Amino acid sequence: KRILRDKANKEVLEGLIQVLIGQPVTITEIIESENNKDRREDKGNRVDVKAKTSKGEIIVVEVQLTKERDFFQRILFGMATAINDQIGINQNYEVIHKVYSINILYFNFGSGDDYAFHGETKFLGMTNKDAVLKFNSRREQDYMDHERRRMIMPEEVMPEFFLLIVDRFNEVAKTPIEEWMAYLKDGAIRDDTTTPGLQIA
Repeated sequence: KRILRDKANKEVLEGLIQVLIGQPVTITEIIESENNKDRREDKGNRVDVKAKTSKGEIIVVEVQLTKERDFFQRILFGMATAINDQIGINQNYEVIHKVYSINILYFNFGSGDDYAFHGETKFLGMTNKDAVLKFNSRREQDYMDHERRRMIMPEEVMPEFFLLIVDRFNEVAKTPIEEWMAYLKDGAIRDDTTTPGLQIA
């Protein structure tokens, strides 16, 4: 947690995110990780790391050491809070940017052999299972981002979740995600690594 929230070495966090989402990321700030409650009876939310990218996207990182029965509700609440904190009472919804939730788990969770999971929202046809909701920029002007002169696709806005189950990783690290898992599990970094973030770590 200390290394991932280190403002002076934000390239470490950038590297982890890049490996997970498959594209370069620039962190512009590590932001306050505790939300402001509107009312005393509201539940507060504090996450381990919260950052904003150059695209305005929000990255939420949680390092979980022990099992929780309501784990999915917890990460959903963290996601909802990160979305809600982006918008004020008089703002339009367009100010809301995509949120990524990265959860590093140090306990076994669920069943199966894999150690890294990715969850995202897709809109699929209910009658035609192969149909995916798409937009045509010539016909759907109402949904156009006029500043960038292109359509906003659902996947650019809808949140994404990553679950990294550290204790389940028992591989020889050959790929970037495997190298990151080895680092998260044992602190091991290959001397010749070229994996984003790990050289700085």
